[in-house]
Order: sequence, then C-alpha cells, then structure tokens
Amino acid sequence: MLDLSPDIVEDPAAERMYLNGRIDRLDLAGSGNSLYVKILDYKSGALDLSLRKMADGRQLQLMVYMEEVLSWLRQKYPDRAVVPAALLYYHLSDPFVAEPEDGDHDALVRSRLGAMKPMGILSAEPAVLQMLDHGLSSGANSAYLPVRMKKDGTPYASPRLFTEAAYRALWETSRAVCVRLGRQILAGNITAQPFRDGADNACTYCPYREVCGYDPRIPGTGTKTEN
Repeated sequence: MLDLSPDIVEDPAAERMYLNGRIDRLDLAGSGNSLYVKILDYKSGALDLSLRKMADGRQLQLMVYMEEVLSWLRQKYPDRAVVPAALLYYHLSDPFVAEPEDGDHDALVRSRLGAMKPMGILSAEPAVLQMLDHGLSSGANSAYLPVRMKKDGTPYASPRLFTEAAYRALWETSRAVCVRLGRQILAGNITAQPFRDGADNACTYCPYREVCGYDPRIPGTGTKTEN
C-alpha cells in the first residue's frame, strides 16, 4: 500500500491517501548479499509496458507494485541489497502455432514459448537475466524473456532493459505522476476527460461508461491526448 500522504495532503496526521492493489505473482531470487525481485501481472488480453504511458500516468501499476515490494523487503532484510529484476505482463492465452513442415517438435515448442513470452522491462545486468532464464545462452534469444544476448554474454541494447539509475529515474517520474493525480483528486477535479491515443481509448473497455458523465457535447469535457 503506497502512502502518498506526505507529498499530497496539508496535514498528514489528519488525512491520508494510499494506493492499494494486489500483486498476481512475486518471485524472489537470492545471490550473495543481494535479493532480486520479479513482478508478474496476469492479463486476459495482450499488453506491453510503454515507457511513454508510464510517464503520462496510464501504466503506473507495475512500478507502484515493485516500489512497495522493494520497501517492504528492505525493512524485512535490512542487511541485504534488494534489487528490481523484472516488471512483466503475462497474457493468459493458448496461442495457435503452426506445426513446422518437417515435424520438428523442438521447433514447435520454441515457437509456442515465443508466442507466450511475458512483456515488460528487465534489468540489463547479464547475471540477473541468467537468473530470470537459466537456459539463456550467448548469441541467442531468450525462450522466456523479451531479450536477446550477444556472443560476449551481454544483452543487445533495448528500451526494455534498465540500469539501476534508469529504474530510479523511471520510479521518480511515476511517483510524481501519482502525486499530481492525488492532488487533483483532493482538489475536487473530477471532470470526465478520458485519455485517447490514436486507437487507444480509455472508454473502450470501461465498465462505468454509463455513469461517469462523460459527454463531449458538455462544455469542459472531452478527451485528452497528453497530461
């Protein structure tokens, strides 16, 4: 439960604001004095993490989950270095994969695994990637992760890979968005203004469409394309 009160409310002793959620899957791996954290969120539809959507507040879920887990584990294990390893979405599906003409069963398995890969962002550290996929080999694509390795054992550059500094910058951006939105809520800003980004429309799967009051004909309402 993320406590935003110190950054939002005028009197934290009298008023609090929290973000609450439930993590689908949390994996931990220990190595030496370090503890690595992977968060996996199951989705009924295909979904990928977008750094742009994270920055404008449309994909805060996994970052909030990760930061809360890191805080909890650092309190529980004060003598260990707790490190983010991966933030991933997993599409619960049973994909159809065409059987190779030569009947190669191993190739069929690889194709199926490729179609079921989780999507998201991961640590750029080779040792961490090896813990996430024990079968990861140099010069090959991971069968389980959205990453490809060079022959020297390091990953190819990708926006999916983060360094420690990049992760911290991403979290600071995400937290700033949470604080800004929290302040807007407390200020009474409840204008119906769903986000629209090309074909990506916040109203498409919203179960509250009939009660939210959104109507583009009403002055002051409308969609927004950026924060």
